[in-house]
Amino acid sequence: MDAPGTDGPDRTLEELRRVRIRSRRRAHGGAWLPAGVLAALVMVSAVLYRSPWHELTSGVVSYPYWAGLPSDQRSAPASYAYWLVGLPVAFAAIAWWYRGRSRRVGMRVPWPVFAGVGLAALLLIVVLLAVPRQPPTDPFLLTANPGPDWARGLATPLLAITASLVALGWVERSPALAVAGAWIGVLAWWQCAAGYGRIPGWLFWLLDGGQGPSLGGTVALQPAGMLLLMTLPLLACAVVAAARASRWRRSRAQ
Repeated sequence: MDAPGTDGPDRTLEELRRVRIRSRRRAHGGAWLPAGVLAALVMVSAVLYRSPWHELTSGVVSYPYWAGLPSDQRSAPASYAYWLVGLPVAFAAIAWWYRGRSRRVGMRVPWPVFAGVGLAALLLIVVLLAVPRQPPTDPFLLTANPGPDWARGLATPLLAITASLVALGWVERSPALAVAGAWIGVLAWWQCAAGYGRIPGWLFWLLDGGQGPSLGGTVALQPAGMLLLMTLPLLACAVVAAARASRWRRSRAQ
């Protein structure tokens, strides 16, 4: 039998917990839009490649990889402009969304942190790539030394997307967004550092059932497919966040 007077404090604590949950959902219910915008920015970058869906029989892969992946791009200046203009425009659209949402719900998140981290990362990548460096002779070539070139892996603006999403995950209190950003960064870095389509030796060994040693292999996935693979976790985050926000709006309207 409960002691007299314990129901009141317990009920109060439970109500406070519910208020905190509702407040958090209210404050962080808009993460779906920035996640969707950045996913779209990555996916639309497929148009920067000469053959985003089909394998090329010939082509030249220019360095740095301004399109994002070490594949034959249509125009290096166009790729450069896409990210140098597209990412700030995306941040401006997201900022406009957050400002409007803060007026509607009466709560705000520190979105300038997320935008600042993304722009700083993009600027840092531009500065690093301005340093003269011997380009790889053939990013598709499997040489006798299968080890990745760590510095060459930084030659992609997709890492700015990674930094943005990790910061967005912190701002929105969403580990899933940070993981989705890290996934994009790992795949982008590996493709640029090890050669396009390369599979690490340990992963190839696992996929092969652990049959003997392996130096790795390749996968015939064209840029559009690789970009889709990169953004799948981010798209899932956007869909889940949008569904949760929709449920919250419906419950609030009832």
